[in-house]
Amino acid sequence: MALAGDALQRIDAYLSRLRRRLRGMNDEGARDIVEELRGHITDKASASGEVTAATVEAALLDAPMVVVYRVTPLTAALARPLVRTKFFSMVNLIAERRVVPELIQEDFTPEKVAGEAVRLLQDANARRAMRDGLAEVRQRLGPPGAVDRAADAILALVNQARQ
Repeated sequence: MALAGDALQRIDAYLSRLRRRLRGMNDEGARDIVEELRGHITDKASASGEVTAATVEAALLDAPMVVVYRVTPLTAALARPLVRTKFFSMVNLIAERRVVPELIQEDFTPEKVAGEAVRLLQDANARRAMRDGLAEVRQRLGPPGAVDRAADAILALVNQARQ
């Protein structure tokens, strides 16, 4: 957790500098996005399961995001030969393409997080492209009530097996 704490401190420092740069902007929403980004990083970085859920939740809320993952170097070295996926975030896995940027291991730096955040804040086309991708993810997930539909399908299988 010390590594995560150090990363969060560096990200917080970058976000502070970013906030100072954004103060001259008239776009009040830009400041809100920076605060929301900081909140999501600190609230959701505690466990990978929460991060995974947070990315899907953000997609459902049509919220642009930057996905970050870092594990210990030993864990990364042990996992690297076993990982056979092009993407790590649930959003990109569901879309089967890159919808949101993923900063993994050495790419997860304050500079890169800030760079991606600034790009999303300043580039309307990048935001629109991401939101189009998030809409695709929502469409693939289907309408609300997926848990109920899954439970009904499981119950139907159980009932079928009993017969």
